[in-house]
Amino acid sequence: MMIQFGNDYYDLFESDELLALANYHFDKQDYIIALPILKRLVMAEMAPVGTFSTLGRVYAVLGLFERAMVAFRTYLEIRPEAVAERFEISLLHRELGQDEDAVKIWDKLLQEKPDFAPVLYAKAQYAKEMNLEDEAIDLLTQLIEQCSDDEQYVDLANQTLAEISMSY
Repeated sequence: MMIQFGNDYYDLFESDELLALANYHFDKQDYIIALPILKRLVMAEMAPVGTFSTLGRVYAVLGLFERAMVAFRTYLEIRPEAVAERFEISLLHRELGQDEDAVKIWDKLLQEKPDFAPVLYAKAQYAKEMNLEDEAIDLLTQLIEQCSDDEQYVDLANQTLAEISMSY
């Protein structure tokens, strides 16, 4: 059963509380609850900057890639150094068929943070798709050697290396 509240219900909360609630519901994959909270925050003139990052993630999950791109870019106007959001934009470029833009972002991120496992893995997957097996192997090997703390990506890298070796 869904409880419905009037429009003034959100006025009971401070903006940081609303963002915390939106993040909580995003983590639970309750996007139908998170999205209206985030939209309410955006309509307010004092939305916390994190609002745009979470909004971008919600839009991306919902397949609203252009809206996600706008939200992440808004976030990056305030925090241009943010690694996770730049990586998210690269994934959106891939979804939109803009592979060259994604690769440019990955290359820049790897210059700044050469041990960022998500970028190493994404770029390796792209190289594999483009039949650039040697590049994929190099990236996956780098990931395994430099990112041993990131078990999830190390496991994925090992699986992908096994797939590549079976295709030879």
